[in-house]
Amino acid sequence: RASENSNINIEKSTLSSPSNSKYSLVAKKNSHIDSEELTLSGEINVNRGSSWSDDNSVINTDSIYISQNGSFEISDSTINCNTSSNSCISLDRNSSGGIYNLSMTGSSQYETIILSSSSSLNIQNLSLTGNIRITGKSSLNAQNFNVDCGSISQMGCIWVDYNSYISFTDGSVSSTNSPLLSIQWNSMGFLHNANFTRSDESTPHVDLGGLSSVQINGNAHSMNVACWDLSLARDQSDSNTPSIDSSCQHNN
Repeated sequence: RASENSNINIEKSTLSSPSNSKYSLVAKKNSHIDSEELTLSGEINVNRGSSWSDDNSVINTDSIYISQNGSFEISDSTINCNTSSNSCISLDRNSSGGIYNLSMTGSSQYETIILSSSSSLNIQNLSLTGNIRITGKSSLNAQNFNVDCGSISQMGCIWVDYNSYISFTDGSVSSTNSPLLSIQWNSMGFLHNANFTRSDESTPHVDLGGLSSVQINGNAHSMNVACWDLSLARDQSDSNTPSIDSSCQHNN
């Protein structure tokens, strides 16, 4: 536990939550934790302007909760989420984070990663089994990102709503029979070399509603796009052009 305005460095250790707390790692009130080569079990809480940076660890967690201008960065690690938890990584109330060179397994029944209340997340080189929600003026910038949300995701593999934004470059989204990408309620998306596939071959791959928009660049992998409520899809692809429904009112 990092107390107010403190800095802690933890290396090559095994951490678990004590008997009187559910948290194995806590940073509060403008504190900072650096960790490396940990085996970590239990919940993690970083809030009120605090930060956490981790490298090359194995993280077995019920929840990583970043809130109130908190921030985190995890690289070259493995995250195993408790699939009974509602979410594995939560960023809330103007928080931010970065995930780099990771594999991560979560629940496809709930949001594995959720960004809310003007929070943001950068992702590079992540293999995710699970799903994501981006809501409430939040944003995701993802590169080399591969998502498999399986067969029981209720809201879809990636759900973006309420004035939020996603940039998705050089990645794939796949499912057995779940929706792939939904962009709703005045939200925006930018897709470059994005590949969307469903085992049941159902469409659309991308659906937009509530005055939302998406721009599709690079290789579109023949994705199917549908729109409702005056939403807009713009095709700027250079190969395997998308199939865009006439309801999208698109202009090239």
